[in-house]
Amino acid sequence: MNNNKIENIKKSAKTASQVTNVFSKICLAGAIIALISAIIVVCFAKQINEVITYSNGHWVAAQAGYEQLVSMHGFAFVDAFDFKNFAANVGLNCLCGAVIAAVAFIALGLISKAFTAIKESDTPFTEEILNKVRIAAILTTIIVALSSVGMALVVGVSFWCLCSIFNYGIELQKNEDETL
Repeated sequence: MNNNKIENIKKSAKTASQVTNVFSKICLAGAIIALISAIIVVCFAKQINEVITYSNGHWVAAQAGYEQLVSMHGFAFVDAFDFKNFAANVGLNCLCGAVIAAVAFIALGLISKAFTAIKESDTPFTEEILNKVRIAAILTTIIVALSSVGMALVVGVSFWCLCSIFNYGIELQKNEDETL
């Protein structure tokens, strides 16, 4: 089959696979850095909490007679615990960041593999590709839900639509293969 459009799609899938693979590795590095940061914060919690304390609704760094307000913006999930311990707050935020980056690493890895399978196969409508897309969709929806339930609903329904299209394509492909 000598179809330029299909060849362009395969080239695009190859490029997308490479790009998602790079972003996947960046997410892995981010997860490792966040995890190491969480470990460091836990190891030095006593020293950190001696310098930064919670006072009158604010984090305050006090050293050698000087005080400075510390701006702290973390994950809403962690902020809901209302920690009065700075190291615990920062450590848990780092741990949450590590988990989110690890989940993104997995999702992007699956998407990269799906693009590779599209590039290498005669049809993108296979159970293998559908399963990779489905798992990546679930993981992506979970990540988005951590920041916005409304956006997670839109992302989830969009992926559901995409998976339904893939499922439909799989059935059409089966029917065409049986006809031949």
